[in-house]
Amino acid sequence: MFVASLLPLALQWATTGAAVLVVYFTPAVGLGCRSLGYIIYGALATMVWAMLVTSSIISHYTYSYSGRSSWSPFFSISMRLAKALSTLLRWGGKFLAIVNAIWVVTAGMLQFAGIYDNCYCNSSVLGRGVQHAYDIVVTDDLGLGLTKAAWWGALALACFTSLGFIFLMSLLTDLVPM
Repeated sequence: MFVASLLPLALQWATTGAAVLVVYFTPAVGLGCRSLGYIIYGALATMVWAMLVTSSIISHYTYSYSGRSSWSPFFSISMRLAKALSTLLRWGGKFLAIVNAIWVVTAGMLQFAGIYDNCYCNSSVLGRGVQHAYDIVVTDDLGLGLTKAAWWGALALACFTSLGFIFLMSLLTDLVPM
């Protein structure tokens, strides 16, 4: 169960982290509206993962002890509380997953609609602060070496992680890859 729960989390952060890297190292370098949107998505997805895994562990615990005689009133109350907590975490995790899905679609729509193309978002005010933020107007002599390296690194990170995950899942399911 440990590997089964950590591998999707690693896949999620490798792909989300690659998106954050690309946007973070695009001039003006720093935390801006786009990268913050991806970080919010990754953080919410991690919270969903933690809630659902915890709910599964608590549910397994209550199911394994449900057949035993409840000779103690404390045991009975603790089992009921554990079942209620498991249900609350499960439903809360599903609700948060829905909110996160709506958020990532909204963030994509904001990005493609050009809402993020303003001085505030393009100058990385969120990461640099108001006093140190700057906006790039002329890009003729701009050295894009760091940006290109970040793009290639993010592409490699996302691709190799995704391909590794697919390969590992094909090994674990005992299916022959096509």
